[in-house]
Amino acid sequence: MIGGYFMLNRNSSRMRKIVAMTMAILMTISQSQFFTNAKEQPKQVQSEDNEMENLISEQTGDRNVKEKNESKEQSPDVEQDLEDNLELFNDLKKSVTSSGEGFEKGLGTASNFGIFVNELFQANSEFESNIAVKKLNSLVSPTVAEGKDKAEQISYIRNFSDKKGNVLKENPLSEDYSMKTPYLVIGSVYKVINDNKSYVIDGKRLGFKDNLKVIQEPDDKTFIDLDSEFLYLSKLSTYLADFKTTQTSGIKSNGNSLELESTSEKEDIFNLSGSDFMNGDVKKIKLHTLYKNSTCIINVDLSDYSEFNLNAEAEIMGDNIDVVKDAGRVIWNFYTKKVEDNGEINYQPYKGKLTTTATTGGTFLAPSASIEINKDFYGCIIANSLNVNAKMKKIPFWGKIPSNEKNKKSLTSKVAKVKVKAKATYKGDFDSKNCKGRRIYKVNLSAVADKNKKESVTAGVKNVVIRYYISDYFDLTNECRSKLNDMKEVNCQYDKNKKCQYVEWKNQVIPQKVKWTAILELEAKDKFIGGNDIDTNIKGSGIYVENTQISKFPNLKVNVPVKFQIQSVEGSIGQGELISTELYSKSLNKNVPVQDLMFDSSEIFLGKEPTGELEYLWYQEGVKERATMFLSPVIINSDTSFMLKVIFKPYNTETDTDGKKGLAVSTTQSGNYNVKVSNADADKLEVNNTAVYTGDFNTENKTGQRTYSIKLNAQIQKSKWLPKDIVLIFENNKNIERNTTLKRDYKWTIANDIKEDEWYVYKGNLGYYNVRIGKEEKTGRLRFYDDESNQYFYIDKGVNLYNMPDVNDYISVFDEEKQAVIKFVKTIQEISPESNICILTYSPEKTVLNKTEGFKNVSKDSKQLFSMIENISYGDSSKKELILNEANNVLNDDKVKNNGREKAVILCSELSESPNLEWSEAIKSAELLKNDQHADVNVVNMMNTGSEYSMMLPDTIASLNPTNSARKHYFATNYNLTIDDVLTNISNEAFGSIAGSSIITYLNENFQFTEESKKMFEKDQNINYGFDKNKNQWFLKYEDQIIPTNEKNWSKEFEIEVKEEFHGGSNINAGKSEISYGNQRIKNFPDLFVNVPQK
Repeated sequence: MIGGYFMLNRNSSRMRKIVAMTMAILMTISQSQFFTNAKEQPKQVQSEDNEMENLISEQTGDRNVKEKNESKEQSPDVEQDLEDNLELFNDLKKSVTSSGEGFEKGLGTASNFGIFVNELFQANSEFESNIAVKKLNSLVSPTVAEGKDKAEQISYIRNFSDKKGNVLKENPLSEDYSMKTPYLVIGSVYKVINDNKSYVIDGKRLGFKDNLKVIQEPDDKTFIDLDSEFLYLSKLSTYLADFKTTQTSGIKSNGNSLELESTSEKEDIFNLSGSDFMNGDVKKIKLHTLYKNSTCIINVDLSDYSEFNLNAEAEIMGDNIDVVKDAGRVIWNFYTKKVEDNGEINYQPYKGKLTTTATTGGTFLAPSASIEINKDFYGCIIANSLNVNAKMKKIPFWGKIPSNEKNKKSLTSKVAKVKVKAKATYKGDFDSKNCKGRRIYKVNLSAVADKNKKESVTAGVKNVVIRYYISDYFDLTNECRSKLNDMKEVNCQYDKNKKCQYVEWKNQVIPQKVKWTAILELEAKDKFIGGNDIDTNIKGSGIYVENTQISKFPNLKVNVPVKFQIQSVEGSIGQGELISTELYSKSLNKNVPVQDLMFDSSEIFLGKEPTGELEYLWYQEGVKERATMFLSPVIINSDTSFMLKVIFKPYNTETDTDGKKGLAVSTTQSGNYNVKVSNADADKLEVNNTAVYTGDFNTENKTGQRTYSIKLNAQIQKSKWLPKDIVLIFENNKNIERNTTLKRDYKWTIANDIKEDEWYVYKGNLGYYNVRIGKEEKTGRLRFYDDESNQYFYIDKGVNLYNMPDVNDYISVFDEEKQAVIKFVKTIQEISPESNICILTYSPEKTVLNKTEGFKNVSKDSKQLFSMIENISYGDSSKKELILNEANNVLNDDKVKNNGREKAVILCSELSESPNLEWSEAIKSAELLKNDQHADVNVVNMMNTGSEYSMMLPDTIASLNPTNSARKHYFATNYNLTIDDVLTNISNEAFGSIAGSSIITYLNENFQFTEESKKMFEKDQNINYGFDKNKNQWFLKYEDQIIPTNEKNWSKEFEIEVKEEFHGGSNINAGKSEISYGNQRIKNFPDLFVNVPQK
């Protein structure tokens, strides 16, 4: 044990104290009541100058805390124990405190610690170092190896804190620690308990006694005066910053490396700036040393950086050099400087954020900075705050601080004064409305040195560097960049820390009489939307002498015309699906909101503050007067276009910054989201037709019939579709009883005699609406108001209105659902006769009924299924999780689960009356079906007259479309789309069939149907035929047809004849046929040509 080892090596006086303390333990056992009744008052945070109220003893393994007013009652042994703690505290304090004078004492007290932090030390990764910190928040336990000197074995933690630096007075440890450090000094605010095996604070272990010895900081003493030490370290930083680069040092760039060369036996000074690390692609900093005992001071000027990322790996090279060991003779001094009006330079420690993302070695001297270590670090860190996220190993600084005052910059030079000017002028021709042209600016720079009467007129400032840092809103034009590249001593580079481009002119002369001038041409970046009062340059643009900025260019601002476009996109849905508000992006390999695909606003401000406000408006085709702020998942019956209009309103439109007042003005752009209703997949659909002459016409006597047998065939290419086990959840909630909808075959009738105060039906773009007729007061004209278009329509303008349907024209949604399910079973019977179906409903007792008592075959059990569906009665429940759980139980049956069939669930649901129902359990049940049973879950929202879509089931219940992840098997009915239509579409997607299709044939005007064919047509309720007067053609329409995927083909045959008045001819077109689905043509048959005998 470290503490024990220390005690056994003390003198005999120390041993006598141990005996006394042992006796105290025995006395404690017999006098426990005395200690039980001893008062303990809560400890308060005391200032470093307050008197000590509690003396803590830890030599006996117990922590005895006594109040100051009880000190007279303490036993002599306890008093002696407290004196030992104080004696050890004073001994350790003397060990770490530097006693040197001036800067000869080097890093001072900080030289004894690997981590020396004035505020918060946040440790997220393991580190091997002793620490001295004002506040600690650590996820790991510090480890400190025993060193040669006692000072190297000591750690000091004044306070524990949270991640934000708030001091935690109670329960400071979030978990048990296992600190390993010979000596740990803890601030007086905490009550440390010694339980014989470990040290504990408020029930959490600080460390085991075998690895740790804790010394409490007395209330009236401070172990390390951090404020005083950091004041000294700040002076040391400015002292080092004032040194010139030594003649024995060298700096050069070599490919991806920045190479520093030291040839001095004592010390070398290197003066760098943040831009030195940014030139080109610096990945390594190589320090070559000729002598292994020399000290290297690397001064880094970060005057232009509020944040700096040191992403170059540091290497120490040379004979017999080890990067770990020799990191101890390198100091990195980070500072800033300011040129005063009198030309003098004022140095200050760097106060920004410094981050490392590459392996680094040496001592970081940054007493005012916030440092974050993200890659392995070997050395010591002095910082105001520190966050360690990588391995950190202490390598003490053992070099010497330079003392040659003759090498100071401030003794040899003052900065000359230079006057600078800059002006930016718009030279572009951009047209925001049509989004054409260029947004170009001409920047004129000039500089002239102040005249000095003692010097000649030709005198000036020589060997200067001029930099112009271009703001992130702009790029150099290609023409300008090409010209600059052809110039000597001119570079166009990218500064990684400033994250911008800059132009640098090296070795320039600023004359006194003739101005130094340069011209740049900037163009606003293509992604930047534009705005007014925009910076063309950033901090750091100006004149430099030996990395010291002696003059600054003004911050030029310009107005940038607005530039953005809205892309048009296309999507597709199935019949009955709601439009997709997301589309799949191939470039991103994920679904993206449609609005973001059309207009990606994430980069229009280039990651900076907005330069204006955006307004989004969505319009549905045909109802442009009704705008919405968001694209909603609505249902459509045919191909529809949705227009997105985006309005950008720039700020500061009155700003006149470059002679172009209000150059950026409110601008509107629009694009379309074109949604195609893809009702059936016709890619694998094959069609053909034939015409065979069946007449007996005699060409000699011109008698007989000129007839032809027409045969139409359609088939879907052979594709293996497995039979399915389908669970259909029938909606029979008693609330559905009052819901009605118009019958599928209802025909609207035009109202002819329009009367005031009567109700009629108006067909808008989104559906049919009830309207009441009123009379305009001034003119007496009859009119009605259309909420969809927000306008009045006048009857005398020829607006068509329909008569209100009669009560007998309606059917209950419940009865319509029954008819649709029966037809659905018939369709499956036709296209997949081996498939099975199970029907679930609710019972009047609010439970779930398995109406089919398992699965029934759609073919052999069809009569039983039809009867059962007809006899479904109302139930009393709307809890979808109950019925979805039962669906899971049915599919989880071993015989069903392992039968090799595909699984599907169809959930029919009325539109809920309450939009605030809890669906979480239903969603969990659906996830089990999708994930455990691998079932395809289809959701059908059944709309009754006047229902709102906001009350539908959540779409997360439904499965994704396997061919398009932006679509879901999520459907809804509307005024023109019935539950029958939706179930038909589900069967088509499930089996690849085309059920519910129509085949239409238009005969050529020279042909007609035979009387025998007409009689055949009359007998089939799915055939509609007649004569179209407008086209002067006979037509034939097979309705509600099924084109299956099995070996059967759809085939129909009929007979036509040539009209008497047609003389005849060769290669005559007899007619055209097509297949349609949902009023959309999906396939054309080949044209039929026949030879007609001459008559």
